[in-house]
Amino acid sequence: MADLLGYDKPPARTMGMIMADGINNNTREENDFYPTIDTAATRAIIEYLEPYLAAKMEAGETVLFREPACGDGQISQVIAEYGYNHLSTDLIDRGYGVSGVDYLKSEDEPEGMIVLTNPPFKIAREFVLKALADGADRVYLLLKSTYFQASSRIEFFEGTPISRIIPLSWRIDWTGEGSPTMECCWFEWIKGYKGEPVYGQILRKSKIVEKKCDTTLDLFEK
Repeated sequence: MADLLGYDKPPARTMGMIMADGINNNTREENDFYPTIDTAATRAIIEYLEPYLAAKMEAGETVLFREPACGDGQISQVIAEYGYNHLSTDLIDRGYGVSGVDYLKSEDEPEGMIVLTNPPFKIAREFVLKALADGADRVYLLLKSTYFQASSRIEFFEGTPISRIIPLSWRIDWTGEGSPTMECCWFEWIKGYKGEPVYGQILRKSKIVEKKCDTTLDLFEK
């Protein structure tokens, strides 16, 4: 029998529902692993950051990206393509970076890093707090656009204000199957920032860069 909406069976869950845990936990990927296979999202944020990165290097400061949920290396490999060093780890061994590292429990994180990641959605807040407590200069998390629309996070946003909301001008295809439905943003936190967030969209980037830096810094080797 069809329901009131005319469905003979419940509609398929969208990627947004799954990642946001909108209905139940049964179809969520273990450990919230949804790799950023759309590399344009990473290219766009790195190119947005390039004036800031150039200024850091001109001032003699080290540019080091931190990818604490690197998965199979989708984000880290793009960082390397642009010529930047990165420290890439993950709790689970997915064939890239240093595995077995629980970021929320890791110690002796270098200060001044730029944390750039697509985190497990359920613990995104904990990633931000950890990064800033460890002295990261900036934090960039790729999250669904409605991340800030939750009363449970009001205290977090008041105490740790977002500096910039950077919506993507396209929908990320998380599955590679086409017809994506989920809008996403990069959310930026800057160490010591006080005030209201700035809103600024970035466009899709598809160019291939030639400079490469395949260095994955292993600061966790025993």
